[in-house]
Amino acid sequence: MKDFNSNLVSFIIPVFNSEKYLSECVNSILRISVEKEVILIDDGSMDSSFSLCKNLADSNSQISFYQKNNGGASSARNVGIDKSKGEYIVFVDSDDTLDSEKYENLLNTTNTFGLIIYGMAFDYYQDKKLVRTDLLSNRYYGEKTITDIRSMFRDYFDNNCLSSACNKIFRSDVIKNNSIQFNEKMTLYEDLDFVIQYLSKIQNVLFYPEAVYHYRHDENHSKNRTSDLDKVAKNLDQLSVSINQFSTEKTVHSVLSNLYISILISSIMSNNGTLIRLDSVDKYINNSNIDEEELSYNNKTVYDMLKKKQYSRLHALLKWRIIKNHLKKSLKQLIRR
Repeated sequence: MKDFNSNLVSFIIPVFNSEKYLSECVNSILRISVEKEVILIDDGSMDSSFSLCKNLADSNSQISFYQKNNGGASSARNVGIDKSKGEYIVFVDSDDTLDSEKYENLLNTTNTFGLIIYGMAFDYYQDKKLVRTDLLSNRYYGEKTITDIRSMFRDYFDNNCLSSACNKIFRSDVIKNNSIQFNEKMTLYEDLDFVIQYLSKIQNVLFYPEAVYHYRHDENHSKNRTSDLDKVAKNLDQLSVSINQFSTEKTVHSVLSNLYISILISSIMSNNGTLIRLDSVDKYINNSNIDEEELSYNNKTVYDMLKKKQYSRLHALLKWRIIKNHLKKSLKQLIRR
């Protein structure tokens, strides 16, 4: 058995207008005692990220730097995969960080696994100040087979184990031998699509419970990617190909059915409960990937209202949800004072 310290780990970082946070991100990786290469892919930045990448690469032989025209994080990660030399691959977003000490503890694990999944921390910033941290530590620990993953797929998805490519250590040979890439046409759930493609090619997974990855969430610059229903549907249709190839079991497919409705609800609520383009909604809910029997109680309630065109009733329900969410948020702020 070989441990990580005897193998090269490739940390791949797509960079786009990341001048504020990139140095902190890279330094958190450099502090990890492991044979490593840090691959920076500047994705057509318009700030000083290009110069910063170059300076970082010039100052440390472990850092390499490539530049490309803007094409999104997926295309930058694909370039990073192609350039990587490590036996293992780790994806890190340029405004996030790794807990170096916990990462070293993780890397002391002897690795005979196809994939390692660790916990995440969501760091919420407002006006450049950390206002709260949500620890999303894994509920799971130890080795699971792919049969286990399929049978408990919805639980793993609901507990933030599968959606991100950033809380994982991948084997380079699995990615490259099977030509696994990020789908550059997707702007939503492209990480989940990549992870599912990867899971289809391995036999076992190791869960590590500690929150190792710190995801930065800036409340002043949150981005809504669900407002365009036609675009959402195209993304989920792409995801459905990977999911259906991985398994047609209900435990797996139900995640897809519920995603369609959950994102639809998010899309409507982001417009303050106003139904957007009823013709798009009607077309969206008739998607063949939505199985009514697989929907959760709340999602089925919304689905039934839309099927019966009970738009006024749905409008009232979602308005109440928005009010309830605002009340919950206000209460949390009061508690923190």
